[in-house]
Amino acid sequence: MHEDEPAELARFLRRALDHPKRDWTLPLFDDGMTLRIEGDGAELWRVDCRPVPMPGPGDRWDTFPSFGFTLTKSTIEAAISELAALSARLTVLDRKFL
Repeated sequence: MHEDEPAELARFLRRALDHPKRDWTLPLFDDGMTLRIEGDGAELWRVDCRPVPMPGPGDRWDTFPSFGFTLTKSTIEAAISELAALSARLTVLDRKFL
């Protein structure tokens, strides 16, 4: 994990909270996984995580995880706070080892 990834994910979640009727997609890490979040306008957000591009017809499903879940506003706000703390810690550690 690079030090900027937690902060990037926090910004992504903040945009989703600020614009709950839009859907947002963010590539995760370097392995082709994406996170898509869409608000229902009523305090719930649907999150889907899957690889892009999707696997080919001969590939096994268990090699390419795909999953989804629903989050509340308070859960997303807590995640943003924890991601900010992680980002700050990673930044300190990165500077320490440079």
